Amino acid sequence: MPKIKSRGLAPFLNQVRDLVNRQQHVEARARLYSAVAAHPDHPGILLWLGIVEQIAGNFPAALEHLQRANRLRGQNADCLFQLGQLMKRLSRDEEAIGYFRKALACRNEMPAARPLLASLLVGRQDFEGAIDILLEELRIRPGNSQAHTGLAQIYERMNRLEQAAASARSALQSQPGDARARLVLAHIERRREHYPEAEALYRSLLDTTGIDTGLARAHLAHVLDRQGRYDEAFEQSGIAMAGWKSLAAKRNLHPQTYLTLLDDCSDWLRNHSRESWPDPEHSGDSTASPVFFVGFPRSGTSLVERVLAQHPDLVGTGEAPVLETLLEKIPAKNGRTARFPASLDGLDDSDLAALREAYHAQVEKHGMTLGEGQRLVDKLPLNIALLPLVARIFPGAPVLVALRDPRDVCLSCFMQSFTLNTAMVCFLDLETTARTYASVMDLWLSYRKDLGLRYFEYRYEDLVEDFPGVTRKIFDFLQLEYPETASDYHRGVQGATLLTPSYQDVSRPVYTRASERWRNYRDHLEPLAETLAPYIEAFGYSRD
Repeated sequence: MPKIKSRGLAPFLNQVRDLVNRQQHVEARARLYSAVAAHPDHPGILLWLGIVEQIAGNFPAALEHLQRANRLRGQNADCLFQLGQLMKRLSRDEEAIGYFRKALACRNEMPAARPLLASLLVGRQDFEGAIDILLEELRIRPGNSQAHTGLAQIYERMNRLEQAAASARSALQSQPGDARARLVLAHIERRREHYPEAEALYRSLLDTTGIDTGLARAHLAHVLDRQGRYDEAFEQSGIAMAGWKSLAAKRNLHPQTYLTLLDDCSDWLRNHSRESWPDPEHSGDSTASPVFFVGFPRSGTSLVERVLAQHPDLVGTGEAPVLETLLEKIPAKNGRTARFPASLDGLDDSDLAALREAYHAQVEKHGMTLGEGQRLVDKLPLNIALLPLVARIFPGAPVLVALRDPRDVCLSCFMQSFTLNTAMVCFLDLETTARTYASVMDLWLSYRKDLGLRYFEYRYEDLVEDFPGVTRKIFDFLQLEYPETASDYHRGVQGATLLTPSYQDVSRPVYTRASERWRNYRDHLEPLAETLAPYIEAFGYSRD
């Protein structure tokens, strides 16, 4: 490319902008690198190079170009905004927040900056801060549908449903075709039990581009279920899961990855004796160590989590993967590269102390601070597979185990819109869901016999039938006074943002409709009967 005269750079950059808007990123990138060779210190070229490299996923190059452009321009709003977006993509949220704030300080008129900043504040659980940012944006630009939608999402998660509905409708008034606003309004109408209205909104999104139609379809299935249209609900769930299964494969997420971990645990158990572990120097204080709250997903853990939160001495992790992060920190002894749980064998007291320290460091990293006399409740259902790690580094720690009818658990996992990850991809078809359940609960039946755990099991069905009796037993197990506000757990949800998939259900008093829900889908669940039969019997459920 011939050298461009300085006066010709503005038209050139307009051409680059046009190429990027038309998603011709390879051509834009080629032209920019030719231009930067002739104009190495032109901030406009460097800015656009940073943009196209970020689009291409070449983040180190993007960072270099954007930082250089910003230095040359002296704290430029456009450069700072792009740096904020890049930091957000790199999960460097604190830096992203700083860049967005600096961008707004340089130029108040940046319609996209405040919604992005607000989303980052939500990630830090600074919900009121996020609301303030979005309200400020709407004072400047009352018609910013992105800001209205952001407010609607926050209000909905805070159970402020009237405000949420008003914000979603304001977004649609500003931009009637806003699919995200329609999706949020559909969620709100579902929460308000306006099922025909929610159904119409979800159906309007099934052919929409630019939105996850699988999510709309999965929620549509729940609305159909509430209306007693069970075959239709199951069909919609199946279509949603098939689409996500294809997406998971493209992301190289396969059920076998998690199932292999479970197989490793099972193989280890067959050849392991707890007596082979030396007695640790630090045996743990069962009244001070973390409480590990586990089970299979969709077993009702979120309900008890809210009850536990009524006690002033208990602090929850909000399902942060604290324990899982330790798997990569287990030292390889004697040059071995054993995988978990075999990697636990041979650890000495100094190794265990280092792992406990690493655990507490992760707790702090996730923003959880314990006051004097407070205890952590580490609640993440599938940590049930990692209980050998708990037994090794926190011997004597209380383990609370949620159980629920295996048929209801598998059905609910299959019909739930989880975020795709290594474990959740196991729930994208019923057969793999049942296989995963069997593997996990086989482990639990062995763990409770062989690991010397101090545990308490409760069944979801017993909890909803005798809420005071079961919850009192839980607090007795934890050696804590029963909080007077235990039965008012749902009142505390008003204004509190909940992050688990069950947040819609724990914002209301205890109900029994989720018990034996599987009966509505008996024919669809028949292929799982043989797989689930041993656990139906083991946990005391009726087979009829």
